[in-house]
Amino acid sequence: MVGLLGASEMAPSLESANTIGIDIQNSSMVTIEKLTVQNFEGNGILIQTSDNIVNQVKSINNQNNGMEIALNAERNLIIESEASFNSSNVNLLVNGIQVNGDQNYFVKCKFIGNFDEGLELNSSNNLVFLNLAKENGDDVFSLLNRAQVSIYLYAIRLLEMVMMDLKFSRIII
Repeated sequence: MVGLLGASEMAPSLESANTIGIDIQNSSMVTIEKLTVQNFEGNGILIQTSDNIVNQVKSINNQNNGMEIALNAERNLIIESEASFNSSNVNLLVNGIQVNGDQNYFVKCKFIGNFDEGLELNSSNNLVFLNLAKENGDDVFSLLNRAQVSIYLYAIRLLEMVMMDLKFSRIII
């Protein structure tokens, strides 16, 4: 198991003009905790493997997706994290988090002020629970495969209740 942890109450910051902030590609069971990843030319965090944990991490002001979970990356847990203000100077549709792998979990996260969707789900069997999304450019949450609707229905109904209270925009299914 590999861990990248911030030790103090103030989260340490990983900041650079490099292409990708953190790229998990050859290890599983990686834990990233209490860290800010910001101002990268590419993704803030790219997860290409399975069974990782991202806890209390902020990915902000990156030029591509705040976080991206690759096609074959499964069972990753993103908890109490934030992907906000990610946008591009070129015509990229930048999301807070883009999910291409199946069976990933998003609990108590925030997606605020991203260029395109707050959370874009391009895969199935993902759990989205008690998240906050607002002021994203296109949609709050986007489910791109209509076959997945029944899988997400319970989580989406919970999100709709939260969204009504906070006057969010819309969910596209």
